[in-house]
Amino acid sequence: MGLLGAIVCLLHYAEVKAANVCNKETRGIIVKYEGSDSYKSQNLRLSFLVSKKLGTSQINSYRIKNNSCKNLESIVEELNRNENIEYVEFDNPIKVASLDYFSEKSGSWGQNYDDLWAFKKIQSEEAHALSEGDGITIAVIDTGIDFQHPDLEANIWHDAQQVYGRSFVEGESDITDRNGHGTHVAGIIAAVKDNNIGIVGVAPQAELLALKAFDSSGRGYLSDILEALDYAIDKDVDIINASWIIDSSSPGLQEMITRAYTAGIPIIASAGNNDQELSTQAPAIYSESITVAATDQNDKKTFFSNYGNRVDIAAPGGGTPEEANNDGVYNILSTMNRNSKVGKNLRSLEIDDGSNNNSSYFRYAGTSMATPFVTGVVALLKSLDDKLGIEDIRTIIKTSADTSIGTKIGAGRINAYKAIMAIDSQKQLSQALLEALDRDKDDSVSSYEFVLGLLAYLNESKTQVAAFENTTLVFDINQDSVTNSQDLLSIQSLLKNNSSFNSANKAVSKLDSDQDSIITNSEISKLEQDFLNAKLKFLQNKKSGKTITKKLKPYDFNNDQRINYQDAQIIENIKQAISSLLS
Repeated sequence: MGLLGAIVCLLHYAEVKAANVCNKETRGIIVKYEGSDSYKSQNLRLSFLVSKKLGTSQINSYRIKNNSCKNLESIVEELNRNENIEYVEFDNPIKVASLDYFSEKSGSWGQNYDDLWAFKKIQSEEAHALSEGDGITIAVIDTGIDFQHPDLEANIWHDAQQVYGRSFVEGESDITDRNGHGTHVAGIIAAVKDNNIGIVGVAPQAELLALKAFDSSGRGYLSDILEALDYAIDKDVDIINASWIIDSSSPGLQEMITRAYTAGIPIIASAGNNDQELSTQAPAIYSESITVAATDQNDKKTFFSNYGNRVDIAAPGGGTPEEANNDGVYNILSTMNRNSKVGKNLRSLEIDDGSNNNSSYFRYAGTSMATPFVTGVVALLKSLDDKLGIEDIRTIIKTSADTSIGTKIGAGRINAYKAIMAIDSQKQLSQALLEALDRDKDDSVSSYEFVLGLLAYLNESKTQVAAFENTTLVFDINQDSVTNSQDLLSIQSLLKNNSSFNSANKAVSKLDSDQDSIITNSEISKLEQDFLNAKLKFLQNKKSGKTITKKLKPYDFNNDQRINYQDAQIIENIKQAISSLLS
């Protein structure tokens, strides 16, 4: 498998395939330089080959455009010998192969249930009494958006010059959606409410920033997606919707997803439509992403949805195989432009709104459709509390989810109303937990206090030792009367922004060498001895002018690139905590 693999833009249950090696359609290669180095400072023949710098200066990546595999492979071989190059990957093409799974008879729809069954199943209507997503900007990286659609135009971002979004597709300078996929995704997120037409999005007051990275045929390139992500991060959007996947991990994409995560921007990513367990597909496999599987009208995993341990949550994405092959009526209804490629080719899926214009509504299925449901719910949450971190959001939507039926499709099917109602209880829980850990009542949680509380939790859950007052009550975060790993995840989320948490967590992880969730005296002694040895090596290196080595990094608990008394103090705190627990 090559570095790039294939990007999957999930267009109407579409599967995208690209060669995993250089082929006749490869546009070039993507080069990332270490630090602040650039091709201009390198003694390479690249200076006359570089055709484009990707995004802002923060990326420090360049595209070398050349359609000759022989030349490209020669350049890659040369770059691999350069120690200043962080990574190289082929900028391969992405091709959409749409499959018409969801045809239906022409004429009236004639179903006996709500048009918007999926929206009602997640209780978005009840949620709108509390939040409609106002003040939130969502970047939709897709095939563009029909910004003149009457159910969308009021919510499309534009600048003072009436420029709508941005296109990164060569030869298509505007965001007009000539394919249809992006418009359908956009409608699920933020179709306008109370306008007497069409549908209502999950977050009907949210703003949509259209970032076009796929062309009219659903074809795009990795470099286009990297630039779109960079643009979204630079614009400081609130959320990014990614209804596409890459078949294999990409260093460039991983770097960009990490940047978004560090900036506090949730990436809501599709799990994919191959009915297989996630393994290498990105960005779904990245821990920074919130990954979404698809469920049907019965809250069961759809027949097409991918699954796996990296799936966080599920959302409505389509009907059962029988219904899909019959008339597709349980698929997801959303906005469409009838003159787009999909709109022209799949008239049988259209629901005419009688407006006699190019705007209409289609029924689709896929994890591409499930993903914007989650994006919309996240917008509702952030609109209510803009200080919510990504892990706060992940915890809220997972602990408030309704039951779903299927293996490895996350915590359940998302519920917008319950997620909103969980915000207040999460705040109260966070405050109660911090108060419980703050033993000296100085309104802060030190490394010592955190380690003491965490070790008490670990020992309580494993050995039932009553080492901390009200331990079970305090640490039963999800209130299921059991203290387990799910509660630990919640604790980590609640204390993520505490400056002393990261140091303590690393110390505890290092301490529990056999990973049995029990800290023993022998493990304490081993850590102390290891630390003393590491400190000695560090001092020896310091005398010779060397920087901290990789072997010593695990003992640099406070990440200051030094091993000193502060790191020693953390170990001393752990010793005190253990002593307290065993006394």
